[in-house]
Amino acid sequence: MSTEYEYLIGLNPGTLKEHHIVGLLIYTDGSKIDGKVGAALTWWDQGRESFRHGEKERSVNILSDSTSSFNLLKSPSATHLLAIDLKRCIRQMREENKSVQFFWLKARVG
Repeated sequence: MSTEYEYLIGLNPGTLKEHHIVGLLIYTDGSKIDGKVGAALTWWDQGRESFRHGEKERSVNILSDSTSSFNLLKSPSATHLLAIDLKRCIRQMREENKSVQFFWLKARVG
């Protein structure tokens, strides 16, 4: 299963067109401060933040500033439970003929 990712300099209509990015955009971010970890994601559909998702979506784009997370997903020997679960979800989506693409954005660009 391929979980390769592409680098995006920025995110604007030209970038979306150049990289053939269509469908939902899911932005992820995490941080670690004083030994405490936090994470969040936002789900965007047609330029608007959405609080619900539909199973009809055929294309999902995951954007993150974490190359270490993408590299963990690429690793065939990953043992982290979240990575294993995410790989299972990606595999299931692709079996349903859904497109899942990964994009790395430099921190504080997206």
